[in-house]
Amino acid sequence: MTDETIHPQELQEDAPLEEGVAMILEQIEEMVPPVVRTQVAKHPLTFVLLGLGVGLFLGAKKGDELLSAGAAMLTSAVAANFSAMLGGEARDQ
Repeated sequence: MTDETIHPQELQEDAPLEEGVAMILEQIEEMVPPVVRTQVAKHPLTFVLLGLGVGLFLGAKKGDELLSAGAAMLTSAVAANFSAMLGGEARDQ
């Protein structure tokens, strides 16, 4: 595995959001070894079921932590939006 990282600052400021997301997904796809990509292409249902199983396992074991982290992120985003609506300065997060 290579020591490549995703750098958001490489994205252009004026690029639409879809292009930025596509660039990040492309970089993630390049990190996956070709052997794994070949296996996923040959057996997609197996890997979907594997992902579902991992998701269910994590949800069962770490569900409370995931729920509280999601609620904290949502609350933070809502507070930032209200602050921006009321004329407050937007802070970089």
